[in-house]
Amino acid sequence: MALTEIQRDELRIHVAGKPDRVLFATACGPMLYGFPHHERYVDLRSVHLDPQPTGLDLGGRTGRQDSREWREQIGACQVEWISHEVGKFVRLLQLNNGSAYEQLFSPNLVLESEALHELRELARRMMSLQLFLHYRSFFHSQLKCFLGQREKHGRHLLYLYRVALTGVHLAEHGQLCAELPALARFHERVTVLQLLRELEGHQEVRDFRPFLRELDVLGDRLDAEPGRGKLPDQVPNRAEAEAWLMRLRAASAG
Repeated sequence: MALTEIQRDELRIHVAGKPDRVLFATACGPMLYGFPHHERYVDLRSVHLDPQPTGLDLGGRTGRQDSREWREQIGACQVEWISHEVGKFVRLLQLNNGSAYEQLFSPNLVLESEALHELRELARRMMSLQLFLHYRSFFHSQLKCFLGQREKHGRHLLYLYRVALTGVHLAEHGQLCAELPALARFHERVTVLQLLRELEGHQEVRDFRPFLRELDVLGDRLDAEPGRGKLPDQVPNRAEAEAWLMRLRAASAG
């Protein structure tokens, strides 16, 4: 379930009233992934521009608060809100941080600006093989953790499918998509769509074996993907990103 228009309007008014310039804000977490979730809880992520930067660098700035956190009640929604300063956010993109890319390309926008669209264009050219390897490594570590759990739940399967299919889609198409229902439809994973419906109806998984066999196949597919050469080995446009950040800060100062 995505944001309702009432939720979006309430959040937009609140975000726009913050003192720092918010470049974009979006709903993430289970709402982004398309998982069953509590409709009155929103996991909000945003990127802001510090009005008084200490320099024109990409981050690690002494004396500046690069991330801020709030827990607020906005209308009918309980909101967990984290905002990164844009310099830190660009650095996270360059470090192949999957969460940062997922936030940037989330369709659940609450607030947007021209800077968001410019940053998205930069990020599309910034994605590298290292970002794919992040998803491959994360999938294998989470699968190992899942297999070691005494109590297994269907929700954990959704996270495994989401990570695996995000990685496969990135390698095959050079695009970042974190929404599991869209990924399942595109890659024709009927079992995933059925699992989503069952968990939405509060049914629990009784037999994990068919899902684990399918996840093993996806794991093998992830292991074979780097040979396709769809992504550059390293981030190719670091200098371009730094120049964009400097222009953004200069325009704000002006």
